[in-house]
Amino acid sequence: DWQPELRPSMELMPEVLLRSSGGGAEVYRGVWFRRFSKSTSAITVAMKKLTTEVPEVAALERPVHRNILRCYGATAEAPFIAVSEYCAGGSLADALK
Repeated sequence: DWQPELRPSMELMPEVLLRSSGGGAEVYRGVWFRRFSKSTSAITVAMKKLTTEVPEVAALERPVHRNILRCYGATAEAPFIAVSEYCAGGSLADALK
């Protein structure tokens, strides 16, 4: 479910740095704890920690397609983090090599 305003300190736990880049972001594999009225679930996600706010992050809300990773949401204030599905197979760049 798209939740544009996540609270990273309460809901996200980074575990492993997957990729560090000078392009303004670090990518982590982590766990997102989703709290519901009567239960909590934990799913493995990819978390992209951005150095600046990206106003276009709302554009990531799009219809789900089986070939496109789903974006679950992003933080509205620092630290700026976008949360998406985790794909264990590596990056697209790795697959194209």
